[in-house]
Amino acid sequence: MIVFSNKPVQVFGALIIALLAAALSLRSTKTEQQPPVIERHPEIIVHFASWPKIEPKIARMSAHARIKSPSSRPAIFHQLPAPKSSDASGFNFTPNWIRPPGIQGLKGLNDDMAMFVSRWTGEDHLMIHNHIQKLIRDIDPAVVVLDMFHRPGMDATRGDNRLHAILSPNVLADVFGGAQPWLRENRTEESSLGSGHDFPVPWRDIPSNIYQMGSFAWAMLFNPELVEKRKFLASHNLEDPIGFFTIHQPGNGVFISQDTAAASIPLSSVPANVTTTGPIVISVASAAEQDIDLTLWLRRAPTVLINLGSLFEYDADRASSMAGALEAVLRRTSVQVLWKMNTRLDDKEWRPLVEEFIANDRLRVLKWLTVDPAALLETGDIIASVHHGGANCYHEALA
Repeated sequence: MIVFSNKPVQVFGALIIALLAAALSLRSTKTEQQPPVIERHPEIIVHFASWPKIEPKIARMSAHARIKSPSSRPAIFHQLPAPKSSDASGFNFTPNWIRPPGIQGLKGLNDDMAMFVSRWTGEDHLMIHNHIQKLIRDIDPAVVVLDMFHRPGMDATRGDNRLHAILSPNVLADVFGGAQPWLRENRTEESSLGSGHDFPVPWRDIPSNIYQMGSFAWAMLFNPELVEKRKFLASHNLEDPIGFFTIHQPGNGVFISQDTAAASIPLSSVPANVTTTGPIVISVASAAEQDIDLTLWLRRAPTVLINLGSLFEYDADRASSMAGALEAVLRRTSVQVLWKMNTRLDDKEWRPLVEEFIANDRLRVLKWLTVDPAALLETGDIIASVHHGGANCYHEALA
């Protein structure tokens, strides 16, 4: 978690130095990973439906599997019609997503979550649904694996009563934490999403917490745009379209979570059709195979990786805050830093703070990483992974 305060440089610096201390005190461990399914079962044919941006990655994984298992068949890619989910959401600049905690930011949170649950217009949802429905009927797959947030695909699959598995980036506590028996008995202890309350919730905050929980549930059920979309889709014979509280259905398909037991909140009750896998990460080529220059640079000194995800875009305040924090860390320690920095800013907004360390090559700043994050971490040269808490970064660091 990243905290912004009136003294962002000191906060960032303290957080990163704390991470370094923790990382240096631990010995790295490896988690045993299973080879891809098409390596172990070459008779399987994998069809992958998504938008064009991911096609090269699918081709790369498929080619790698065929090197490991020459008898395996190449994955078949099917392009879905536009708009893709990120374009449909309309959120293209990170500060638009940032809301204050508590009641002050509640309406924004509820509106954002309603958009996140259903990113497409009713018409686009139906178009993508129909495309996927035809694709499934033409291929007639043994099983359909669904992105948890791909609602047109989920509606198409369930509408045809297909055997399916839902793949979630979330850990079990995110999805099933609120359904634990002890919470049903002590509901007031659970802090509402985005409330900023402590856990368990102090007595003084219980009224506010109950209000925020109720407001969120009401928004997911009765948000005007969601209601209109559901009516439109139901009129075209979609059953229970974009239901927020029915993503997981007991006894209907399988729900797969990337939960890692030793690093997650333990739950006493999990539905029978839920399974956990630990981190699912892409690592089909070593760092040296992807970028030998960067790999050699990593070996020079213990390295901190800063990667706030593919969607985060720095504005001037956040770029200068991070640069100031890195200046403090680099001056006080012997580490080097690889900073993934996605921004449209002019360099003068942040670069003067760290120019000395860019010049002596202790800091490298890249808009996009030239090596898969998992492969970077597998080198053993990364001593700390600083990220935003997003699922991919979190699971890559655990793996």
